[in-house]
Amino acid sequence: MAAIALADMLGRLEGGVMGPIAGYFTDRLGPGPMVAFGGIVSGLEFILLSSANNLLIFMLIFVGLMSVGFRLGYNNATIPAVNQWFRRKRSLAMSIVSASSGLGGFALAPIVGLLVFTFG
Repeated sequence: MAAIALADMLGRLEGGVMGPIAGYFTDRLGPGPMVAFGGIVSGLEFILLSSANNLLIFMLIFVGLMSVGFRLGYNNATIPAVNQWFRRKRSLAMSIVSASSGLGGFALAPIVGLLVFTFG
């Protein structure tokens, strides 16, 4: 459980550093291509993550690659996408997206920890 928390913390730290870069590309390319990029990269990284057999490989894949896909594709591109898609009730749509992202992480962390603890 501590390894997952450490990886998540390092990934969030990387996200803070990458925020301006992600904002630049989202502004230049638009949120649609960034969300697509994040989906493709994250999917490939989940495939790579299945071959991680020790903590170092897990950290390299999770922090070095997976955080890039998630931060560039999802965290930084969803709010501009919602901003473009919704004209009426924009604030409600943005609050739902922001709240669901946090609630999803809150619900998913114990489930992933339990799966790792149970199945290794």
